[in-house]
Amino acid sequence: MKNNCKSRVEKFSLYVFVLIALQLIISINTNAQGCGTSYTTGGAQGGGYASGGNAQYVPTASTDTMYPSGRWNMVSVARVVEDFTPNVLFPSAISKPFWFKGGYTIKSILKNGEGYWLKFPPSQEIPISGYDLTTIAIPVDEGWNMIGTISVPLPTSSIISDPPGMITSQFFGYDSGGGYHHYDTLLPNKGMWIKVSNPGTLILSTSNTPEMLTKNAIKVVPTNELPPPPPDGSVINEVGIPNEYALGQAYPNPFNPSTCIKYELPSDSKISLKIYDLLGQVIAILKEGIEQSGYKSVEWNASSVSSGIYFYKLEATSITDPGKSFMQVKKMILLK
Repeated sequence: MKNNCKSRVEKFSLYVFVLIALQLIISINTNAQGCGTSYTTGGAQGGGYASGGNAQYVPTASTDTMYPSGRWNMVSVARVVEDFTPNVLFPSAISKPFWFKGGYTIKSILKNGEGYWLKFPPSQEIPISGYDLTTIAIPVDEGWNMIGTISVPLPTSSIISDPPGMITSQFFGYDSGGGYHHYDTLLPNKGMWIKVSNPGTLILSTSNTPEMLTKNAIKVVPTNELPPPPPDGSVINEVGIPNEYALGQAYPNPFNPSTCIKYELPSDSKISLKIYDLLGQVIAILKEGIEQSGYKSVEWNASSVSSGIYFYKLEATSITDPGKSFMQVKKMILLK
């Protein structure tokens, strides 16, 4: 039994070591070429690894659109792009990108796997084009870290670590109202705060198997401590309760095969969140029952349905005030 356990640990450590070794090689190639991205294996035909983190990509080129708020935003680069220069990726930003490593520093070249503060003017649409980023190993220090995400929504329960079972806080995102709230799903192109108990590596991947998760998943221990404020010291609202009901736009949209839907509940509510086709038939029931107040998110995997236009409807009624209810429908497009 001990030998089997030792073998599994050695295999997992080798997995992480290969990622890190590849990153060292890639970083050297990138610095020599003066380029933000270096495709060292697989190329555009077979996929491979890219600079900017221990990042593995697949040769599926597509475009996401970001809709930042007209204030500070936490962002990341969730695709393997040709140019990691901030002015190319985020031309409408009105601040420098700030990265956190014990304190804030300005970055001249961005990387996959890192999170940044950027400020934008109102009403922006920013396309991010590149290859799908499916796996990344992110080094973290003890304490607070700003990290990036991959190209698809990833439940925080699917994250593993080296050393295995690292103790972490919840993941914190920054909302358009100027406050932090918890995320249970990491969304593409978002920056995230996480506090860890010791240095190590977080591995975000669509390929983490149930066996890997059983042995190596992070252990989330909730904290009441908030992450550091934005670079200008803006006052952060406490993590708390939304002021009103809201249903967010599915992200990504269009999508294939998964998308994430966010919604907000100002009080404990009886809710129903369902997916409908063009004929009005129920395709999936994502949530149904009583939920506590707060910022919520749920992922829909549409692998079993065909391409087309779908609608999702949130119905909610307050438990403490049944006269307070909410209903909204939004559209999303599945492209296979």
